[in-house]
Amino acid sequence: MANIASAEKRIRQTEKRTARNKARKSRVHSFVRKIEEAVASGDKEAALAAFRAAQPELQRAAGKGVLKANMVSRKISRLSARVKAIAAANVVSEVTVRSQVHAILAKLGVSSQLEAVALARRAGWSGPSEPTGREAPGARGPCGD
Repeated sequence: MANIASAEKRIRQTEKRTARNKARKSRVHSFVRKIEEAVASGDKEAALAAFRAAQPELQRAAGKGVLKANMVSRKISRLSARVKAIAAANVVSEVTVRSQVHAILAKLGVSSQLEAVALARRAGWSGPSEPTGREAPGARGPCGD
């Protein structure tokens, strides 16, 4: 135990600083965890929002000396790459869509989307927005698949 007033003051200051730094570090870890959870769930919007919220907090922790600047820079870079990867993974190219539509039209035996709509109306098939109540749960689609 310190006997000198200045040493006692330094002990008090150290305890305050330690509590502040611990709280800031915990806050940073919470922000990073939110990003990682959003990336793991595949939610692009949540991951992007969490990253935008976490980046200033990480920078602030580096500026205050709680975390090392290079570690923060590396962490931001890696998190950014993961968020960008999930954003890119959720994009379907136009070529893929075109080939899938072509395959569906071929299965239906029609040559255009307009003919497919006419066929669906004649057969009484309903779209996802207008359920008829006729379809049984677990029933197969019109193409048998």
